[in-house]
Amino acid sequence: MKFIIFLVLFLLLPMNIADINTSHAQCGGVYTSCFICHNIRKELPISYDDLWHRDHSFGQICDFCHGGGINLRYKEDAHYELIAKPLNNSKKICSPCHKDYETRVNKYELFLKEKKKKADKEPEKTESKTNNESGIKK
Repeated sequence: MKFIIFLVLFLLLPMNIADINTSHAQCGGVYTSCFICHNIRKELPISYDDLWHRDHSFGQICDFCHGGGINLRYKEDAHYELIAKPLNNSKKICSPCHKDYETRVNKYELFLKEKKKKADKEPEKTESKTNNESGIKK
């Protein structure tokens, strides 16, 4: 009897967990919760005219730079310890993937300054708020 219970749990439990944490497209693709909310539902959509996201948009690797939980169902869970502004701690965030992170960060900072100049000429837009200077949401 114990073997039957074990077998049922062993076979069914992983399927239930997978169904909760990920979504499957009709083509069989699997999307992270980041992609679902920000790209499909358009909740604070990611701007691909932004140099940072254009360079880092392959492979749904949001958590590499932003932390958080890429497969958590609820926003509060997925955004726990989210790093809204990874460039604020570029050595820690960028250097594991990019040995030339300082050069890259300078390029992104220059892009952001130019973007800010353009935004200053346009009507004010709201920005995501964080709880501290490091850009980490808790």
